Amino acid sequence: MKFPKVAAVGAVVAASSAFAETKVPPGWMVVADSSTQITHVPGENGWSYWFQTDGESGPQPMQPSVFVDAPAGFEHVTWAPSPVMGCPSAITVCHVLSQRNLKTGSTINVMHGNSSTCCTPNSGRQDPILRWDAPVPMRVRIEFFGQYAAVGGGDQPLTLSVNSTPALIANEQDFGTAGATIMLEAEPLAALTLLHERCSPFSFKLRVLTPDCNSNGIPDAVEIASGSAIDHDVDGVPDSCQCSADVIPNGVVDGADLAAVLTVWGTNGGVYPRADTNGDGLVDGADLATVLGSWGGCP
Repeated sequence: MKFPKVAAVGAVVAASSAFAETKVPPGWMVVADSSTQITHVPGENGWSYWFQTDGESGPQPMQPSVFVDAPAGFEHVTWAPSPVMGCPSAITVCHVLSQRNLKTGSTINVMHGNSSTCCTPNSGRQDPILRWDAPVPMRVRIEFFGQYAAVGGGDQPLTLSVNSTPALIANEQDFGTAGATIMLEAEPLAALTLLHERCSPFSFKLRVLTPDCNSNGIPDAVEIASGSAIDHDVDGVPDSCQCSADVIPNGVVDGADLAAVLTVWGTNGGVYPRADTNGDGLVDGADLATVLGSWGGCP
């Protein structure tokens, strides 16, 4: 398993026979979840479905497809290069799908490529790609569970990319049949893609978390980008979630904050952008009053 160098990306790997779904921490929200958000509508919830072939210059879009030999007891949302997918009579077995167990309600996602060794070789080499586009670039935590149906069939590489740059390159020996969960952090993330390059079933779940400091169900980055939340100091956190009087953020409004306000008096804040506590573009008496009126520990 390789973690190519990507700006602001860290990783933790945990062996698991199931998706090691962590509890959503306070101040965060789930903004993307492959197990619940994949539908028959292209682009819905930010997800899109692609495939690449030998000799093509770039990815091509998949289409909603019928899984003609789907196992009984499951409900499927299937995307493939053709209107029908499966073995042995369908055009291709390349796909990305969401599979729900009708008895338990549990869901899993599956990717499968097509090649000359597959049951339907006439469609040639096809590698599936799943993509998620963020509504705006944002800080994220990525939880990625992967599990192969069988090992010993070759390298079977897959690539998880952040903003078109590989963040994880792995194969069957890294996940095996027991599965493993990889947790990544990235900032800022605009697009996340998963490419699987072999004709073999690969089960997975992708979940993306992002900060939501006021727990209103809207990502902080979206609120800031739309102007519905102010981030005057450009730290990625809405000012309403912070102690505005804590100009030198240490959890206490004290002499350091007062000194910072006086140092940049009459400016827009300069080296102390938080000194403009009300974000009106000028450090003045209103900001001084905010600091003095909030003296002591921040709430």
